[in-house]
Amino acid sequence: MTLANHSNGDNSTASTSSTPYPIPGPTSPQSSLISSGLQYLSFPTFTLESGIILHNIPLAYKTWGKLDPEKKNNALVVCHALTGSADVEDWWGPLLGPGKLFDPTRFFIVCSNVLGSPYGSAGPCTKVEGHTAESSPEWNGEGWWGPEFPATTVRDDVRITKQLLDYLGVEQIAAVVGGSMGGMSVLEWPLLFPVRFPDGTPSKADEQAPSSPKESYIRALVPLATAARHSAWCISWAEAQRQSIYSDPLFDHGYYHPSQTPRSGLAAARMAALLTYRSRESFESRFGRRIGGPSKGGGVGFQNVGRPSADRRSSLAQQAAMMHNEGNQSPRVQGQQAGASMTSLTEAALPPAAVNVNTTSFSNATSNGNGQAAGLQTKPFSAQSYLRYQGDKFVKRFDANCYIHLTRKMDTHDVARGRAHWGLERDPADQAEEVTVGEQRLPREGEEDDEALQRVLSLLSVKTYRQGALAPPVLVVSVESDGLFAPPEQELLHQFIQGSEIVTIRSPDGHDGFLLEFVQINDHVGRFLRNAIPDVYEGNGSIKTGGERVVKESMSGEVEDLTRW
Repeated sequence: MTLANHSNGDNSTASTSSTPYPIPGPTSPQSSLISSGLQYLSFPTFTLESGIILHNIPLAYKTWGKLDPEKKNNALVVCHALTGSADVEDWWGPLLGPGKLFDPTRFFIVCSNVLGSPYGSAGPCTKVEGHTAESSPEWNGEGWWGPEFPATTVRDDVRITKQLLDYLGVEQIAAVVGGSMGGMSVLEWPLLFPVRFPDGTPSKADEQAPSSPKESYIRALVPLATAARHSAWCISWAEAQRQSIYSDPLFDHGYYHPSQTPRSGLAAARMAALLTYRSRESFESRFGRRIGGPSKGGGVGFQNVGRPSADRRSSLAQQAAMMHNEGNQSPRVQGQQAGASMTSLTEAALPPAAVNVNTTSFSNATSNGNGQAAGLQTKPFSAQSYLRYQGDKFVKRFDANCYIHLTRKMDTHDVARGRAHWGLERDPADQAEEVTVGEQRLPREGEEDDEALQRVLSLLSVKTYRQGALAPPVLVVSVESDGLFAPPEQELLHQFIQGSEIVTIRSPDGHDGFLLEFVQINDHVGRFLRNAIPDVYEGNGSIKTGGERVVKESMSGEVEDLTRW
């Protein structure tokens, strides 16, 4: 890794990458979890938005269907969410297949794994020395980047995927579709690439329609459950999740060994995240105050290891401490001491007790005859079991450093970041006073921020030309119960992108509605694409309008078998 000068934090032509080439995989321990079809490229050099140059970095991707050999214009780019992967079939499977929204008989479907993810692209879980054609796929994580992998942005993900498409021979993109973090990429695509090879930074609209319009690089855009910039609400939730990871003693500032990861901290972060992905209504209707775990297995990862013996159960003091620590999976600090009456609680079979307890205070307490204090609940509620199950499931397939990296990436998202001068008609010398070289923040706060945001998004409005190409039609998709990327944020996109369409997904499941409401997404987005790119649908077959609401067990997405709970 070396540093390089970078004159503009938004320059879509900033990459100095030479031609990428295929390499064997997997390139990370987690990418080996993806069933099949994952492919890998190595980029000899790639310049990040920050100016840092990376060498021999891998990019994982997966494709379905075939590129039109003549027009080379039927590519459909799918952008995945925070914990997703390039395997669209894993997390949006019901939308993929002949006659469905992502129809491989019509589209050449491409999904690349974002930088910083554990699923194969360059990030904390890939090798510091890089990956080449000679790299051995047999690798257990030794020598990985860890916390030293440099920060990346959504714009970096778009730019490296653009190079992937060039490698694959794509000359025009039929549509770009993505939700949540993927929706951030969707918004950046046309801002960075109004045409296939932009001339410098396309920072303003053409003053008039060109006499000979150029071909737009992207023909349709569908951002789902996303926003033009990451809100203070989302940033705060991400910070709380990162602090959960930091608080795990095994995190060790990110320098943990692959075999001894901060599982408790990462699991806690995942549990908090799930609460933002769902809604209060969905939790109340699904769990209420029911007791116990799933009806068909699962949820065992966070049960206490071992059971106290009969004589220990007779001690109400010990039992109280056990109940207090029910579900506690934090690693026990070595040398931790307890009071004389609680000495046995320091044994490995039970959670730690870090306080002295005077058992005489229990002299008047009663027991129900089974060693349990009368009237106290000792089994976890179903909602608790669900969160523990999801936390346990998550730590088996994700990485803590990657989670921190990706949440920070999302925090930087703001389509107006470094673009406060976009759309202004002032002299370039005046603009230089507002935006310094490498500026990453807007020059001022408050109303001026909103004005800059409006100017940038207006460049995507209907009948707007940039560098001689017409802006693509846009469908904004909102989820009515989304408490993370709230509906007003999609309304703002619709308002500032004049001529765009907006639809609302009816769902009680919160933010995750964009991953669960397959029928509605298939219908709404399918209708939009048929109108926006009708030539793709010429010939035999058509998009299927409807289908079953299937929820499958997912390795890398937010979808799981809800019928268990």
